[in-house]
Amino acid sequence: MFKIVIFLILFQTVFFLETNYAQTKPFEASIIFNTNGIHILGQDAAYWSGSGSIAGNGGLSLGASIKRNISKPFYSSLELRYIRKGSIYEFIDDNGLQSFEVLKLRYLEMPVMIGYIVRPHKNYRILETGFAVSRLFASSISLDKLNKRTDTPDAANFRDMDISWVGAVKLPLNWKKADNLLFGLRVEHSLFSIHIHYILYNLVYGLQLEYSI
Repeated sequence: MFKIVIFLILFQTVFFLETNYAQTKPFEASIIFNTNGIHILGQDAAYWSGSGSIAGNGGLSLGASIKRNISKPFYSSLELRYIRKGSIYEFIDDNGLQSFEVLKLRYLEMPVMIGYIVRPHKNYRILETGFAVSRLFASSISLDKLNKRTDTPDAANFRDMDISWVGAVKLPLNWKKADNLLFGLRVEHSLFSIHIHYILYNLVYGLQLEYSI
């Protein structure tokens, strides 16, 4: 399955590059900003190994994309962005105080997407789907040193790569009669475990603003 996903990502990337090489018009570039809900799924209870509760956390992602029409109403896009993933663990410490441990996973991510424009001439909507390859460059657990649990998990055994499925729905905001500002909903989910010892998956969902340059 891993090799199949890698092949699909490479195929989409090559297809994107070949499509853009064949076009005579310039690329369309965009700046992307997301506010996300982030969560760790799978064997998260075993990873945290405590009697507290595990919940989602907040994160941000930002970057840029280039896209090009394949043929109406389809287009391909290639993105490069920073994204933070992770989760949060809430528990009551030995002093009876509410404490938190926040897992932060920071990635450099490259999504390769195929887009479809619904009703391209009026009140259009955009559907996107594809795959993303993320490279982990930092992982940490933020906690209150005074309330540290003895069984707090380490953040050193996460895999360097996270391969995810990505999907999005977008629509123009038409702010001041400009159609180059898009608002969207986006979700991505790991296809393979991101941890060496536990079966864990990243889930990211959030709101996106995209401004075409």
